[in-house]
Amino acid sequence: MELTDPTLGSNLSREEVAKCIHIGLLCIQEDASRRPRMACVVAALNGDAISLPSPTAPHFFLPREFDGIQDSETGGFTGTNDITLLEPR
Repeated sequence: MELTDPTLGSNLSREEVAKCIHIGLLCIQEDASRRPRMACVVAALNGDAISLPSPTAPHFFLPREFDGIQDSETGGFTGTNDITLLEPR
C-alpha cells in the first residue's frame, strides 16, 4: 500500500490497487503486441472477469545521473542530471 497516494486514505482494497498496478505494467510493455487493448483495460477496471497475463520486466531503466554520455571504463552513464528540452517532431 506504500505505492498509493496518501490523500486516498486507508480505505482502499489491496486487490483493487494490485489490479491497477498489474494493468499499468501491462500497458507499458515494450513489445506492443503484449499490451492490452483499451477495451480490455476498461473492462478490467470496471470489474469484469478478465484473465490478465503476467507482465514481463521493463526493458528500460532511469539512471540517477544521465547526460547521454556512456562511461567507457565502467559501462555506466555519467552526467549532471540536467533536464533536456526536446523539440517536437
